[in-house]
Amino acid sequence: MTGESIKGTNSWSMRSQNEVDKTSIADIHIYMFDRELEITRREIGARLRELRKRKSLTQCELAKALGHNSSTRLNQIELGRTRLYAEELPILCEMLNCSSSDIIGEHIEPNEDAG
Repeated sequence: MTGESIKGTNSWSMRSQNEVDKTSIADIHIYMFDRELEITRREIGARLRELRKRKSLTQCELAKALGHNSSTRLNQIELGRTRLYAEELPILCEMLNCSSSDIIGEHIEPNEDAG
């Protein structure tokens, strides 16, 4: 039936439309996932900033503890523009005297099946 008209539309254009619809749905899912990540990064950044201020630490002081020469990276994390690396979390917890869940905002239950 390829190339034949069905009520003014050939099967090629019908197939193309279905492919476009699938792509659009995939794009929407990706956008929603990206949006959720952006919100999560902002929430983590806000918690980090609050914890840092409670300890009366500057961004520069905390950035140096993470091994950075300037406060730029920490500022970007606090604004939610970049993600916090897993390797940085224990250092931040030690400097801020807090748990990882205080920063990332999740309580992780221990696996009861684990050893």
